[in-house]
Amino acid sequence: MRHLWREVARITGKTLPAPERVFGICKGRWPCIGKHLQRALGHRARLERIMHPDTDTIRFVRSLPTLTDITHPGKGIIRLRIIRFGRRALREIRAALTARTSTGGFAFHTVQFDLRDHPGGSLRGMLRLAGGLLGPVPRAFALKNRQGSLRWIALFAEEPALLKKNLKGVRIEVLVNDKTASSAEVFAALLRRHAGARILGRRTFGKDWILRPVAVSHDWRLLVPAERIVIPGETLAGGLKPDGPLDISSAHEDAAETAP
Repeated sequence: MRHLWREVARITGKTLPAPERVFGICKGRWPCIGKHLQRALGHRARLERIMHPDTDTIRFVRSLPTLTDITHPGKGIIRLRIIRFGRRALREIRAALTARTSTGGFAFHTVQFDLRDHPGGSLRGMLRLAGGLLGPVPRAFALKNRQGSLRWIALFAEEPALLKKNLKGVRIEVLVNDKTASSAEVFAALLRRHAGARILGRRTFGKDWILRPVAVSHDWRLLVPAERIVIPGETLAGGLKPDGPLDISSAHEDAAETAP
């Protein structure tokens, strides 16, 4: 248990309650111990149960979808609703777009990535998708620790960037609201900065910090606020400011299609 205390203190720099006292109060119950640490760290910390993956997920046989809906809110507009940054995110988006081509090019002039109500999630998954769309970016953003040091994060791409090769000349828009948070906000900011995307909707949640997982037990983990996210030319604190409101006048012109 002392290792847990040392790890949380190292990440946060906070003074924690004595472990012997907490252990005595909780009588060795790990969820109770985790809740005491969570309260000591403040509202940004989270205690959650670990969902152990099944064999198919571990073997990459099964993956939760990234897209839930593909709609056409107006003529020449295709809207892709992204609910998570899954392992097959880039493949799903590429298939959704290339399936809707016409002779001589794409049958649309605007692609909308709908991130409304997207709470964030896997930073690694977001980086994989952003790299596939934008291509290599040496210093995409940085993580700033409590000492003020910056650790730069780069984007990588195994294939030619989708937005720069296949969608050249197509307008990119990102739809957000006040529930768009965390890695979804970073994704929107990267598309605006490196692909000229317009962010439409309401100001985002403004989660500009990273949560680091610390194992409390086999079944529980504590998500500890660690580094701040710094994106050149963008401000996450207080939420991303959109470039304009979302025009929903044509939102129901066409029926939704089920994503492939």
